[in-house]
Amino acid sequence: MLAHRQKAPNGLDTAKALVYSLKRWAALTLVSG
Repeated sequence: MLAHRQKAPNGLDTAKALVYSLKRWAALTLVSG
């Protein structure tokens, strides 16, 4: 995941979106689990 973030073409926006969706997903799994 870190490697993917580093070679993302438009860098910052992609990284932010990735991190955001990961956090959302983690929160949802924690709540539902």
